Amino acid sequence: MNSFGGDKMHGSIFVFLKRFVESTHNYNTWVYILEKEGMQERHTAPYQMNEVYPIEELFTIMSAAARKTGVPHHAFQERLGKFLVPDLLLVFKRFVDPS
Repeated sequence: MNSFGGDKMHGSIFVFLKRFVESTHNYNTWVYILEKEGMQERHTAPYQMNEVYPIEELFTIMSAAARKTGVPHHAFQERLGKFLVPDLLLVFKRFVDPS
């Protein structure tokens, strides 16, 4: 059994991660990471916003992307977080109390 106990992550995070990798590098980098990590099926059956996926896949992709781009893992996570803020606020603005 994995250390995450079968935990799942919302598909939107995977979609935004893909967008981040493609915007900071390119589409080929995303495809390379999926292939290198043995996740080719995510290229032909991409992540969907309305689904949930194993959290291990998220950490695998983030670690591989950090290695591929030469960025320390913690710095990659921080950059991804900054990238996510505008989209997350747009998607979930009805749940944010401005006060």
